[in-house]
Amino acid sequence: MAMTIRGYPIPFRTAAMNNQTMKMFKILIQTALLFIFYYIGVWLQETLNLLIPGSVIGMILLFLLLVFRILPQKWVDEGSAFLTGILPLLFVPVCVGIMKYANLFSVEGGIIVFVILISTLMTLAITGGVSQFAARVLTNRRLGE
Repeated sequence: MAMTIRGYPIPFRTAAMNNQTMKMFKILIQTALLFIFYYIGVWLQETLNLLIPGSVIGMILLFLLLVFRILPQKWVDEGSAFLTGILPLLFVPVCVGIMKYANLFSVEGGIIVFVILISTLMTLAITGGVSQFAARVLTNRRLGE
């Protein structure tokens, strides 16, 4: 029997709709929590006159709370996955801003591309070296136990 109010049927909400609504609400809350860490980092940077950007300070604070299990990982899982999923969309304004300075790139574009290429290769090499070192240390620890 369908429920009605003054003769008008009330739309039936399925469990799937409620789960989807709850998931969206959970993502919204977790994304807000990530922004809170960003704003805490910005506040610390401005208050203490630090040279490190506030966003990095907030990320380090979040990292430490996750490592020491003060903040459960499940509190930021879905929000961070959502932000990672839309990350390419967040770069569109940057690309549009670059187009405003086309004359700069026509004059010094080759140098800029060269610097970006070298810095990317250095980042890859250093990250790979650190990862391999960490893997060796963990393997040696496991074999030693």
